[in-house]
Amino acid sequence: MMKQSATSAVRMGTYNVLKEATKARGIKTNVFATFGIGALAGVVTVYATQPFDTIKTRAQGVQGAGTVEACQSVIRDYGIRGFWKGSSMRLGRLLLSGGILFSVYEEVAAIMSPGTHR
Repeated sequence: MMKQSATSAVRMGTYNVLKEATKARGIKTNVFATFGIGALAGVVTVYATQPFDTIKTRAQGVQGAGTVEACQSVIRDYGIRGFWKGSSMRLGRLLLSGGILFSVYEEVAAIMSPGTHR
């Protein structure tokens, strides 16, 4: 639950901040700009939330391991950097899914409420 909540919050928050920054600089948003903003939000999401994903994976891999035990085992096995282990595989997925998700969202929102969106 922590991992999914953090991922959603960071992705949406980052997307909204980047979208507003784009507007403030007078950059016209189109499907390509939206894809880029969504992809960048995916990159930020990976590095901000990878520790939660690592802990979840470690806890699932050891029967009965809780959050504290999972954290301790990551630090014991890999040090602090271990919390970001596996981030490159997740990066490819969230980079593409972020771009696709927000591109589709903005296009559907524009169709459903013409003149009020973007």
